[in-house]
Amino acid sequence: MPFLPLGLPAGAIVDRLPRRTVMLVCDSVQAVAFAAICVLAATGALTFPCCSG
Repeated sequence: MPFLPLGLPAGAIVDRLPRRTVMLVCDSVQAVAFAAICVLAATGALTFPCCSG
């Protein structure tokens, strides 16, 4: 459901920006997220919610 109010305007905005810059920013954010997950997993601070019912 959040795709309509967020995704469509974001796509229109991103289409107006330089493609190379957008790709570099997206790749950088992805690398930081992966690094954060690796650090959390290595330190034992990474948790995963478990479904209990």
